[in-house]
Amino acid sequence: MFFAAQSGLFLVILGTVYLAGLRDSSLLWVLVLSKALAGIFLVVMVSISEAPRIILLQAILDAAMGLTVFVAWRRDSGVLG
Repeated sequence: MFFAAQSGLFLVILGTVYLAGLRDSSLLWVLVLSKALAGIFLVVMVSISEAPRIILLQAILDAAMGLTVFVAWRRDSGVLG
């Protein structure tokens, strides 16, 4: 089963770090990195398994969320003006 590869405990820990990033922006790199890795993971899973192609949409959405947070984070820190 496709989603059995994702561990529930991992997702709870990651969600906690996401929430902590609201208070401490230095943790936002975890969100950006996790979304990039999630996108790669999903594309690979569709490529090597019988996972439904609709999973590619989730890969795109994960990448978009990571990119959006990254751009907002850089703008907030003054890097992107």
